[in-house]
Amino acid sequence: MVRYQYQGKEYYGIVEEDEIIQLSSYFIEIINNDLKINKNNKRLKYNEVKILEPVKTSKVINFV
Repeated sequence: MVRYQYQGKEYYGIVEEDEIIQLSSYFIEIINNDLKINKNNKRLKYNEVKILEPVKTSKVINFV
C-alpha cells in the first residue's frame, strides 16, 4: 500500500513489481478491507509518481 501524488492529486495504490495500481477506494474503505480493485484500475509506473508519507497529518501537538 502506498500513498502517492499524480498530476497534482493524491491517491492510494498497491505496488506490484514496478507499477502502482490506483485504488478506486477512499481511505476509510481501505481500512475496512473494502478494496475495489478491478481491470479498470489505472496502472502507473513507479517513476511517474511522487511517493508521499503514509498518512497526512492533520495537526501537530508540542508537549513542552
